[in-house]
Amino acid sequence: RSLAQKHYVDCLRRYRFALCYETVRGWNGYLTGKIFDCFAAGCVPVYLGAPNVADAIPPDCFVAREHFRSDAELHAFLAAMPQREFE
Repeated sequence: RSLAQKHYVDCLRRYRFALCYETVRGWNGYLTGKIFDCFAAGCVPVYLGAPNVADAIPPDCFVAREHFRSDAELHAFLAAMPQREFE
């Protein structure tokens, strides 16, 4: 792991959730390290990218951004998430 990546993961540790949007969306199998950095930091990724991400990562390990019509709806969901579901 590079020093920059270590600092990034250290920064993510301060948050419960992190937006994890791939630069390229809609490509099956296109999965970068962004989501894994969130896991390393212990925060839940709000993921937008590969439509088949659940083939590689269990769907209960991230929040799928495409399931929400608006940022406000996503925010309400995250704010109301019980600690048990978060864990």
